[in-house]
Amino acid sequence: MKQNIFKRCIAYNIHKSVNSTSKKYIIFINESMAFKPVTAIPGVGPVYGRRLAEKGFSLAPQVYGKYLQKNEAEFKLWFQEICGASAKTQIDCCRAFHEWSDNFL
Repeated sequence: MKQNIFKRCIAYNIHKSVNSTSKKYIIFINESMAFKPVTAIPGVGPVYGRRLAEKGFSLAPQVYGKYLQKNEAEFKLWFQEICGASAKTQIDCCRAFHEWSDNFL
């Protein structure tokens, strides 16, 4: 199933002229994030994941809740302050949350 989703999304993103889309990103935007760890969020690896967990954000929906409470600039600032997220990670995360919202809400 994940393989078919991946192939469909690659074709879709090539059509949209998206330069690079990771498998992690494609899976994230096409599946429910319920009970997924923060490391399932595109751009969030073990280091940022640990920092977020230390601040009480161990699940992706918790971070998504913050995304919904703030505008994009405020979320990026919060994300940088809470775990030291780089500008690229902030962009990747916002892009994934935005596209996930389009798919599921």
